[in-house]
Amino acid sequence: MVFQQKESEAESSASSKGTSVQNHYAYAVALSLKETDDRVAPNLNLLTVKPAQNNARNVINVGIQNDQSILLSKVKVDAKIYAKGGKSPVYSSLTNEMQMAPNSNSPYPVALKGTAMKPGNYTLKLAVTGTAYDKPKTWHFTRDVKIKSTEAKTLNQSDVDLKANTNNNNWIYILIGALLFLVIILLIVVLIRQNKKSKS
Repeated sequence: MVFQQKESEAESSASSKGTSVQNHYAYAVALSLKETDDRVAPNLNLLTVKPAQNNARNVINVGIQNDQSILLSKVKVDAKIYAKGGKSPVYSSLTNEMQMAPNSNSPYPVALKGTAMKPGNYTLKLAVTGTAYDKPKTWHFTRDVKIKSTEAKTLNQSDVDLKANTNNNNWIYILIGALLFLVIILLIVVLIRQNKKSKS
């Protein structure tokens, strides 16, 4: 809902004469409408876990659904992705102070942070905490996901961070190669001079 301050008579007469610039301010206020006073029990579901890209960067999208007609505030998402059977997470993401609209679902991206996506079997462990009626509630999910080699290859080829890292590595290799070449030339020159001195 949008509210705007009522225009005074002085302002309206001045604006009609066209002698000055008038500023008008409006405020948007969010309203939550309820059809009943009964409290809706909040509930979240884990829909999908799949490799994807966000802003041309590799991510693993975790589809979280709020299937109830209630707004969840102060949402905290803690996602950890392990190689199947592994003890340390390969990828992780932690986000606080989010909100989830009623009857909505959205992908939560776990960023790979410039590392190449590797094919294989992984396990997602997800903890989501949300607050409704000033009471926090936590949901825990576990889901296995398989990243195919074709998916990983396609995504890695179009990841802008990986391209930047590859270009930087190429320059490093070129610089190292040039330095080695100069060192070899210097060694050859020194050996030739020593041979000439020994002959003379």
